[in-house]
Amino acid sequence: MRTRRRGFTLVELLIVISIIALLAGLTASVVVSAAKRRHTVRVMSRLNQIKLAIEQFKLENNQYPWDLPPNDTTDVVPVFTDVAKELNPSNTDLAGNVVYNVTKRDYLQFASSGSKKEIDGTGKVVDPWGVEYNVYWNLSLDKVVLWSNGPNGADETSDDAAAGTATDFGDDITTMK
Repeated sequence: MRTRRRGFTLVELLIVISIIALLAGLTASVVVSAAKRRHTVRVMSRLNQIKLAIEQFKLENNQYPWDLPPNDTTDVVPVFTDVAKELNPSNTDLAGNVVYNVTKRDYLQFASSGSKKEIDGTGKVVDPWGVEYNVYWNLSLDKVVLWSNGPNGADETSDDAAAGTATDFGDDITTMK
């Protein structure tokens, strides 16, 4: 007499569950990787927009949106939020006073709410990882370098950027080429 087999054996169920778990693990790593790439691309785009806004500011005002060094002999590392306030004077969420943008023209907008919020609770302009952007002006080359510290939040660029010899930025994202 034949016995009818009903349902699945324990081995079959364990194999199916392990395959599903493996696929879920692979999918999760792809999603995390895509989110990191999305943040990186967003920061690269934002840094280029900020750099263009700074250059436009300089063209229209005949100076950068920060103090010039005494005797024009040293390079400048301004506080980025002060620069951002000059580029977006109508944004009351930004900390600091407008000094150089006498026309109060907005060169760039910074989001203070929503999913792409760029201004933290203290009035600083931050990257997607919550760290303030960095700006450096090499006086001798008249070149502005902007960067984000990237996902780890550690500054791996400033010393090399100051020397003009940066080649390895770790996970920093920069406009320097």
